[in-house]
Amino acid sequence: MKIMLLKFRIETLRIKQPRIVVLRLSYKDDKVIEKALGSFSSKRPYDHIVKQLTTEELYEFENFVKALDFSKLNFNCNADKLDRFIIKVAPEFKKAIFKLWEKAKEFNITFIPEHEMLLSVFNRAKVVEQQLALLTNDEFKPLNELGVDITNIHSPKASLKEDQKLIVAVIEKTKSLDELAYLFNNIASKKYHKAPKFKPHHFEFLVKQIEQGRKQPSPKWYYTVAIDVLCEKGIKPDTIISVSLLTEHWLRLNRKETIEKTIACFNNQFPHLKNNSTCKNITRASFINDELSKMCNKPNPIPSNAIECWIEKWKERNPNKTKIDAIKSFNREFPLLANNAFLVEIIGEHFKTESE
Repeated sequence: MKIMLLKFRIETLRIKQPRIVVLRLSYKDDKVIEKALGSFSSKRPYDHIVKQLTTEELYEFENFVKALDFSKLNFNCNADKLDRFIIKVAPEFKKAIFKLWEKAKEFNITFIPEHEMLLSVFNRAKVVEQQLALLTNDEFKPLNELGVDITNIHSPKASLKEDQKLIVAVIEKTKSLDELAYLFNNIASKKYHKAPKFKPHHFEFLVKQIEQGRKQPSPKWYYTVAIDVLCEKGIKPDTIISVSLLTEHWLRLNRKETIEKTIACFNNQFPHLKNNSTCKNITRASFINDELSKMCNKPNPIPSNAIECWIEKWKERNPNKTKIDAIKSFNREFPLLANNAFLVEIIGEHFKTESE
């Protein structure tokens, strides 16, 4: 039997919001076999579908969902009204993009190719429309006529839905909001040295925001405290949110001086995740990002930009030094990235004419 991945059937009959039925397609005896995996809509989640998907199917599913979200968010366009917008790419590029998506998941790096394409086209279209509005004396602005702010070319903020699951869970698992406020204050003050300012009505407000589907963001350290509250209640947080998000929230307030001490502390609190590669990868990535930031004094820099910044400043300070000197100096300053082949190659580009 040959696997053909997924088919999305959009149903609108007798329902206000379109429902998307997800079908797994396969070949058997030269016939296409359809197997329904479930359905979802704006009112019904799709967790039950995701659990059934293979890696390749999950890739296709995530791209489809993000395309739906993009059109709903920017144009208030439902699934049943969408039009097709197809591009052609080299097969090798398509395979490479899939591999990037797959590996990025291990480090909790968000990368949904179709969404990236839509955002890129969307933001470029805004810039072009600004240029044409200028050249036509503001007479040509098709995106602006649709209500699009063509001067805003920033990426939208990520959804808070998975984060909100933590707040919902701690509320459900405690006897009362008074008890929850006490637990939050106790952990916040004693473990993290935060001001014990939580009151029951704070959680009532958060519940209303979540029930109304609003994205009212809380300070991110609230989620770290929520993780500790669940642990105190004997509940594994990774049954509520993904291990990648759990690790990121935990690291916010629990990082130690070194990777080794941080991982040991994490394993002590979550012994069942001791050998989880995703948790270790995200922890390591967190420390590496600090080293990249140190190279160029900027938060979350692009690696190539960070090393270019460092090597240019280093050469200014050491005009007569060699590539070998630069690499030795780099290794001493950034031990987590010592002899990293990618960065060493970039350093070497600055010494191309050097005879060794």
